[in-house]
Amino acid sequence: MFIKNKIFTLIAAALLCSVSLFAESVKIGDLCYNLDGDNMTAEVTYEIIGSDNYSGLTTVVIPDSVLYEGRYYAVTAIGDRAFYDCTSLQSVTIPNSVQTIGVAAFCVCTSLQSVTIPDNVQTIGEDAFGNCTSLQSVTIGSGVQSIGEWAFAYCSSLQSVTIPDNVLTIGDYAFLTCDKLQSVTIGSGVQSIGNNAFYGCSSLQSVTIPDSVQTIG
Repeated sequence: MFIKNKIFTLIAAALLCSVSLFAESVKIGDLCYNLDGDNMTAEVTYEIIGSDNYSGLTTVVIPDSVLYEGRYYAVTAIGDRAFYDCTSLQSVTIPNSVQTIGVAAFCVCTSLQSVTIPDNVQTIGEDAFGNCTSLQSVTIGSGVQSIGEWAFAYCSSLQSVTIPDNVLTIGDYAFLTCDKLQSVTIGSGVQSIGNNAFYGCSSLQSVTIPDSVQTIG
């Protein structure tokens, strides 16, 4: 069942990325963006769908805005599969302008060691950091409201995580097989913990479930 669900997740992500809702996609500096001229916003997107996506890129600093043809666009999202399979990526800086981290945005970034998710981010998408096997630490910003299914699944180097009070839902399999995870702090606002959210976390000795939790999968 896990394998079937995982395959479905990746297929769904690919389908989502095959259709652009934005008027224009451009490369500015090292990164590609979907630009929305109506709202003057930009979404970081992939360079190539496949294993050569941003090939060789080791460090990424995402700007809070980009300039294109004399107009500034606020960078408000990291799109679906934006850095998928960027196996050389070791470091990423996400600006506070970002509100959404999309489906599989950093999936299979196997060299990524740490990440700080800023306070303005509200949603961490499905499989966003799945299979980031070198990820040792993650700081989840206070504005995050939902952690998607498989979001940190198979992050086999992750040792601790603090889920802030504003988070309402932790998705199915969110921390599946994070087998070095020793410490989890669940914020007082969490209402739902999905199916097998911490399944296979063999180093985890205890978790305190706050009174706010209404559903545990």
